[in-house]
Amino acid sequence: MATLAGVSPSTVSRALNNPELVNAETRRRVLECAERLGYRPNRAAQSLVLGRTRNVGLIVPDIANPFFAPFIKGVEAYFRDTEYAVFLADTDEDTATEVRLAEAMVERVDGLILCAPRMTGARLRAVAARTAVVLANRTSGAAPSVLLDFRPGMEQAVAHVHALGHRRCAYLA
Repeated sequence: MATLAGVSPSTVSRALNNPELVNAETRRRVLECAERLGYRPNRAAQSLVLGRTRNVGLIVPDIANPFFAPFIKGVEAYFRDTEYAVFLADTDEDTATEVRLAEAMVERVDGLILCAPRMTGARLRAVAARTAVVLANRTSGAAPSVLLDFRPGMEQAVAHVHALGHRRCAYLA
């Protein structure tokens, strides 16, 4: 590509990775040649240089549970227009599998989203010490958390039961 663009290989690298260091005309020529040659950056090689994988891991307890489908779709939608790829894993509601998957992913992603994780607090802290972690539907001092707001749904359920004439009800968490 450097020969085709009439520049050095280091200029090609700068044009692709640090465009502010190359004049606009040179960058345009390099990008045009890259397009013509069908060049696509090697993400694995870039991750070694940049120290980032541009991957996010999403671990859920049960991909078949309809409760998790909207969450998975939301995470996918959030990252769709970014440079990040989302890797989804299902633990089959098994804590040992969850730990194994988290340990396997931690070296391959820039961060993990753990949905309703069951692992111990100590294990969460160990994982969070190795990569960025966000917990969904669980709180822990090990990582930031996103929690569902059940209150509006519970208020609607109680109002519905009351409208049906029931005056005594119990909630079992």
